[in-house]
Amino acid sequence: MRLRQQFLRVRLALIMLLIGTLLMVAPSRVSATTGPTIALPPSRFKVAPAVAQQFVGVYRMTSVAPAAKIASVALGIEVDTAGYLFGYAQFYGYDIEGYQTLWLNVLYNFHQIPKSTMSIDLLGQGGSPLFGKILVTRSKKGDLTGKIELTFGTWPIRFHKIKNEWTPAQG
Repeated sequence: MRLRQQFLRVRLALIMLLIGTLLMVAPSRVSATTGPTIALPPSRFKVAPAVAQQFVGVYRMTSVAPAAKIASVALGIEVDTAGYLFGYAQFYGYDIEGYQTLWLNVLYNFHQIPKSTMSIDLLGQGGSPLFGKILVTRSKKGDLTGKIELTFGTWPIRFHKIKNEWTPAQG
């Protein structure tokens, strides 16, 4: 009986040690005033506040070429506490083998290029790698029109603005 109690105590101590170790090495999340986000360095570009505010909101894709294998896209864009534009994109589409898939990207390094076009990097969820770019112009109604550049091609794309404000916590 005594041997069994010692065995249980040793086993319990090992379990507690394992749990403690797992808690210490588990990845942590960074929380900002704008909600949960990944820890990225400051963007390489800062868009003028008046221009940045015009892009803040929630968008849904209204069209893209079928060859892009994208069924739908939702974008959420905001200005962070340091004044940089950033956001998230949720894509539904098809992989090379034709299976339906979902992927998420961080929208980052917003910057204006000639002809009133906004260039937006599509980064992986951890801030890398660079998956592609979205290059768009904004209509007077707030919709975005342009192209999406991915590793396997470039296609025209359009987004309709469905909401003027967005924060990651709202989804």
